[in-house]
Amino acid sequence: MTAPAQLTARLFSLRAEGLLHGLDAAIARARLSGWLIGLELAGTRPYWLGQNVALIGDGALTDRYAQALRVVGALPAVTDATRVTLAGLTAARMQMKGTT
Repeated sequence: MTAPAQLTARLFSLRAEGLLHGLDAAIARARLSGWLIGLELAGTRPYWLGQNVALIGDGALTDRYAQALRVVGALPAVTDATRVTLAGLTAARMQMKGTT
């Protein structure tokens, strides 16, 4: 997002468009999600720019973050949260068994 200060105005215009023009709720949610993800990525750009970015999650939200990162030139590696969690718990259990 090139002008984060405009987010408040965008939020109010989104609400007004819903009330006055019957903007579909799904479209409104998609726009809101995109604006908030864009704002977050803009604010954290120094931390991810030129870095490997790992997204651990599942579902639509992770897909949205991955898509947004690709749009700004990053190459995110998406990993399923359940798989990573189970692998971590398995490794922890194995380590505990080996030390007791």
